[in-house]
Amino acid sequence: MSKRIFLEKNDLEKFYKELGSGHFELQTKVSREYGEQKIGVYFKLIDFTYQIVTVIGVIAGFGFTAISVVEKSFFVAGEGFLLSGILWGIFLVHQLYSSELTSLQKASDTHQKHFRERNKIFSRIWTELNSPLGASQLDLQNLVKVDTDTVKLFATEEDQGTDWIEKIKSYQRIMLYFLMGGSISILVSILAK
Repeated sequence: MSKRIFLEKNDLEKFYKELGSGHFELQTKVSREYGEQKIGVYFKLIDFTYQIVTVIGVIAGFGFTAISVVEKSFFVAGEGFLLSGILWGIFLVHQLYSSELTSLQKASDTHQKHFRERNKIFSRIWTELNSPLGASQLDLQNLVKVDTDTVKLFATEEDQGTDWIEKIKSYQRIMLYFLMGGSISILVSILAK
């Protein structure tokens, strides 16, 4: 059986401040940040989707108003490039936001599981400290270990590297090639007539 710890009322308050309330505040902050980020990503997705739909409408309207004065094969090729660029852009936006939401949910789930485990240990210690038997020193050591793991957990989540940024840039470059190809083809279709 492990040693038991007994604390006076003043020490109980100090214990709660040092190992309880600070972590509860951290949990609240982390949960709030994940929630705000998820909502932000959701609204960005809606806004960007609206912008893409608007662009599709403008391109379709502009292109078909001049259909009687263009060389048809270049026009069709140009519209095909532009439509491909728009579809590629929609795919890119979907991939970006889907992976962002998945990543946020995965990190949130990891942190929430960690906090649940920590709260269970803390609750047991707190209950024991408020009883005449005192708290198990082993439980307190487990709590300190979990707190050390908390620091490691948050430290490893920070570094994401630049691979994803490079991937986005290459995807956007493809969209620009579609835009350039479509614009040139439509310009040639007007000039060739």
